[in-house]
Amino acid sequence: MARDAVSKGGRGLHYALLLGLAAYTTSHTFNVLRNTPFAAITLQQTGAQLQASLARAVNAEATPERLAILIDNAVTNTDREMADALIALADARDLTLPSDVLERHSALVDRLDNPFNRATDCVACMWDFDNCQSISQALWCKGPVILTPVDDVFVLTQAGIDAATGQEVDQLDVTLAVVGLGATGLVLVSGGSSYIVKAGAGALKVAKGMGKLPPALLRTLREAADVPVNWGRVGDLTIGRAAVGDVVDMTRIAPLGRMAGDFGQIVTRTSPADGIRLLAHVDNGADMARVARVTDAVGVDAPRTFEVLGKSRVFRIAARLSDDVFAAITGILLLAGQWAALLGGWAAQFGLRVLRRSLR
Repeated sequence: MARDAVSKGGRGLHYALLLGLAAYTTSHTFNVLRNTPFAAITLQQTGAQLQASLARAVNAEATPERLAILIDNAVTNTDREMADALIALADARDLTLPSDVLERHSALVDRLDNPFNRATDCVACMWDFDNCQSISQALWCKGPVILTPVDDVFVLTQAGIDAATGQEVDQLDVTLAVVGLGATGLVLVSGGSSYIVKAGAGALKVAKGMGKLPPALLRTLREAADVPVNWGRVGDLTIGRAAVGDVVDMTRIAPLGRMAGDFGQIVTRTSPADGIRLLAHVDNGADMARVARVTDAVGVDAPRTFEVLGKSRVFRIAARLSDDVFAAITGILLLAGQWAALLGGWAAQFGLRVLRRSLR
């Protein structure tokens, strides 16, 4: 009898502890969920969390050997900005780079900074995109026109003449010009701001002219730009007498407006040159939105982040759940496990009593 009493007392203490722990977990979990309801839980990492995650990954990957290879590739491709960014990363981490890599970088800088070379190269770049040696050069030499409404008006005027005479018209050029001129009205159906949409559309024109649009992205943009154009109102749009909706269907052009808006965010958070460079990692509208989110977190460090880690790894890190979600899931699982153990123990004890009575 004494042994049974001790046994019952032990089981009672055991269940009392389980009950107390379950009650505490229940109270704590409900308090967390009450203060952060499901509607307010951020599924994705916050900007600060994403920035920290990407910084850790870059620091782990950016060895002197890895950076030397990337810098050498940038120098070979006359991509001075990327080479400069990677060297700055090495300097920030006190990494020693091979002297031959630094010498090749210095030679590239000297050649590009030569005043005579800069002037003659810029004239050649202004004449034809194919002569532009870098994205920055294209923006400096051709950007003052292409990134303004002046080029949009020229493109639409020339396209109207070509359409009237039966000549081939590049629908993507036309639609980007329409988006640039009519950004104020377009933001009502695509979101964003008119400035950001204008910046994105203009930078996309430069990227297209330089051949910097990946094939998959070019197809996506052409599909989004494949909308009927009311050529009779194009001239009125160029002089402000017609709205975008008078020239194209606003709902059909909205996807292109969203991509231009996302790209505009990328450009404003980095630079036009870096934004165009980041298009190498974009195949569709979803990719554009992902890159925009990364640039929102890391800003001007986005190009070198993608260069060091690669597109797939950056996107995997960006897709991780936030700390809010992990806390909620962990609390719910712990709560369920504790109550299951408690109720399971009671059920087993009750079943054992019933079995004993039936055997008497």
